[in-house]
Amino acid sequence: MSYDEILEKIKKARVLAESKKSALSAGEEIPIVIPDKDVIPIVIPDVVEGGTNDEVGVDNNLSYRSSVQDWNKPSDLAPDGKTFLDLFTSRWKCYSKWPDNVKELDNLHNNFKDISVSSYFEIPTDPAIVLSEWSLPPNLRKNVYLDDERASHILEVLNSEINDNYVIIGEPGVGKTTLLFEIFDSFMDKVPTGILTTTEMTDAHLEFGMRLFYDDIPENIDIVQGIMDNNTKGLVVTAREADWNKLPDDFQKKFKRLTVPLFSNENVSRLCERMFDFSNIRHDPNSIKELTNYAQGSPIFIWLMIKEMQYNGVSVLTNNFVKDNSRKGMENYVALILQRLLKDGPNYKKGGLHSLACMIFLSDYMRDRRCNEMLYRSFADEIEEEFQSIFDDKQNHTTFNQMIVYLSGEGTTIGFPHDTWADVLQGTGRNNPLRADIQTIKLKFADDKFEDIYKKQAVTGAWETTVKRYKKNMIREKDSFLSMVDTLTYNYTLSDLEKLGVDIEMMREVSSLNSDLPIAARVLSRIQAARPTQVTQIINIQHSVISKSTLEFSKDNVNVESSVITDSELDEEDLKDSKHSIVVDSKKK
Repeated sequence: MSYDEILEKIKKARVLAESKKSALSAGEEIPIVIPDKDVIPIVIPDVVEGGTNDEVGVDNNLSYRSSVQDWNKPSDLAPDGKTFLDLFTSRWKCYSKWPDNVKELDNLHNNFKDISVSSYFEIPTDPAIVLSEWSLPPNLRKNVYLDDERASHILEVLNSEINDNYVIIGEPGVGKTTLLFEIFDSFMDKVPTGILTTTEMTDAHLEFGMRLFYDDIPENIDIVQGIMDNNTKGLVVTAREADWNKLPDDFQKKFKRLTVPLFSNENVSRLCERMFDFSNIRHDPNSIKELTNYAQGSPIFIWLMIKEMQYNGVSVLTNNFVKDNSRKGMENYVALILQRLLKDGPNYKKGGLHSLACMIFLSDYMRDRRCNEMLYRSFADEIEEEFQSIFDDKQNHTTFNQMIVYLSGEGTTIGFPHDTWADVLQGTGRNNPLRADIQTIKLKFADDKFEDIYKKQAVTGAWETTVKRYKKNMIREKDSFLSMVDTLTYNYTLSDLEKLGVDIEMMREVSSLNSDLPIAARVLSRIQAARPTQVTQIINIQHSVISKSTLEFSKDNVNVESSVITDSELDEEDLKDSKHSIVVDSKKK
């Protein structure tokens, strides 16, 4: 199928989606019609005996994934380029075979345990970690519910040119990140696909035939600047409409927009049934109808309701439960959850205000609103004395630990269930009962003390405890150590960390020893980008990848901007000038 034919199918799919949307808004009944064979982004499954065709809009067969082209591996590589190719292939195999990937993980470790690499992107080995880092339901993979418009968005990206950049735009809670993951996971079926991790970008990923992804791009202005500085292509990112519009026009023009609307009530109801079924929560038509009314087109609302029920041990959805435990609209519902978590009636629980202050720290002062749990607890301890003197409230372990349960993520990292939590903690929402207290905490305490004092003071205790535990049992505590240094290198400068007693070389050494793990490779890349070293044998993708055949040495003017070079014979000054070059060993010229 040609690229023009694929684009024509996408156009037809969008026309179909728009016609259904117009009919729905006009109150017309939408018949169930099997589409013309030339409009196939959505497959309507056959009706099975005893069943119904109520999965319209869901591609249960995930047939759109078949449109992804098989990976065309680069050939004629320089030695270091071949190493990267083998590493990326091994990580991709781990992801593809998950959860039965023990053999692949062993091969990855055994083959690359003595090799340290530095790259501006990572190939994950575990879809569960990606889901956790993007705050998505753990059982979402290959369980995504799509209407026609979302399916056409997916099909367009899967069939796009590799140089194209896409931004998935929408309001909070419409499922932008869900769509991002489905596209990412679809590519990973056939092609290694990466997640951006640092700002020192080149076009090496394009040479390998890979696209890169990033969730909520406006939240990381350094990544935004890196994309502009390097004119990076082959990206798929997400953004809220309001945040996207604040970015520079030159940056916005680099991306094609894909806007994600709210779901129709019909699709919300079907989505409810689907999500509650695979979460093993019983329901009936009346409770689904009530929840649909409250969700107001937001699929994330439903997921938060499921998390709330699981947290409270509730296994049956009823009309009364929906009415008593939710409010209409995402922000209002999250505000209600926080109110119940921190308050008893109109008054705060013991430690409620203190826990609120800690969540403000996570929301406003930690990148991506994620943090190692040990560092988060250290911060809570550091602020306790002064916070009590101002607000007459101190840490209560019961209240604090209940909050931790809500924030728990993958391993020892915590984060919000959805970024709407951060919105509420910034005081948004018409019915936000915490707004006044949030502003008071910020004005009297957080604005002056969090960034310059307590954020730094929290590091010392957390680092000392982490190192002590790691030295006592390096195997068992390895993941906790890497989680800590991942948080530290992402939120603090290396100079600040050194002043606070953090051993940078220990971080580099442990990350290097475990660089077959994506989290360790990510940390190593950050350290190497900030402080390049020639002592440690680290292969840098910016200086040593891809094809020697792209260099035309017979010509007078040799353009090596997107070619590959090994840096083994370059001195330090040469390396500074070769940021965007991939160089070939001089003996191979």
